[in-house]
Amino acid sequence: GSGTGSDSDLLDGRHGSQYVKSNESSAVLTKGTKKRLFRVNGQSLAAVVRVHLFGTTDNVVVNTIADIIVNHSQSIKIDASSGRYTPVTIEVISNGNDDFDVYAMYDGSASLGTSLTMKYVVQTTHSDTVVTLNPTGAAYSTYTKSVTTPTDSRVVTGRMGIGTDSFRPSNCPECA
Repeated sequence: GSGTGSDSDLLDGRHGSQYVKSNESSAVLTKGTKKRLFRVNGQSLAAVVRVHLFGTTDNVVVNTIADIIVNHSQSIKIDASSGRYTPVTIEVISNGNDDFDVYAMYDGSASLGTSLTMKYVVQTTHSDTVVTLNPTGAAYSTYTKSVTTPTDSRVVTGRMGIGTDSFRPSNCPECA
């Protein structure tokens, strides 16, 4: 039937605010230099985002996806997978709670290009989580966790506890 003004934003009976929100931007990365891409303001000491980083120039091909979970008290987990070519370092720096900045950097051999215009898409699943693309102003500095994606592989850092390190589970074939 025809909708009314009160249900015009419904899809399958759900309001648009109940779906995953995506934010898309791009940034020019210089080889070996980290760049702040976005800031996340979480809620209730729990923030989750998924970021897809992609781009190509010269011999640089980036295709990485990362799930980032940040709670409080230095609890940061990054689960990242990468394509076959250029590794990317993803760094998360929090305010000690659920707000954090995300940085990216690519590195590699001398044959790689010196700069790359990389696109990225950030998705949130919680309606109260706010993403600010290309933030300005003071960066967070309380706690840092980073991961470099091995080519054609997956790596997880942090175990949602304080002070834990990266691991690659030996019984996880898709993680190797």
